[in-house]
Amino acid sequence: KITKEVREYLMDMADKLKIYRATADVDRFHYELTSDVSVERPTRLVKQFKRLWISLKSLDDSYPDEKVKDIIQHLVDSSGNKIRQEIVSVLIKNKPFTIRDVQDILKKGRSVIKPQLEALWNMGVLHKWVTLKQVGNKQEYVAEYILK
Repeated sequence: KITKEVREYLMDMADKLKIYRATADVDRFHYELTSDVSVERPTRLVKQFKRLWISLKSLDDSYPDEKVKDIIQHLVDSSGNKIRQEIVSVLIKNKPFTIRDVQDILKKGRSVIKPQLEALWNMGVLHKWVTLKQVGNKQEYVAEYILK
């Protein structure tokens, strides 16, 4: 009942939503993950999106695809973790960002930003590397992140 292009679009939206909805346990002192991130299966989300697509298209033969896509996009945007969405929108600029860089851009604290970056890295959405850098008069290990 749906085209291959629509199915690919629904799969893309499901992949995006599974990243935004994933949950993780975080150590409250160091803001590190204490276990792997728990991610929804995108196939279940695709089935739900497919049902929604078919339902909306059945309202009227000329119901526009773009309107259905807008509704699904709104569902994805409103259902996911807002901080994680903001972080991904920063990292789309395709340059390495440190936790401090993301904090400065989003005006959020380290305890908010670091667990989200670690969760995205754990899910394989980000590359992460740690380097020894001179910070003031001492050397520190600094993590940098970039989208895959």
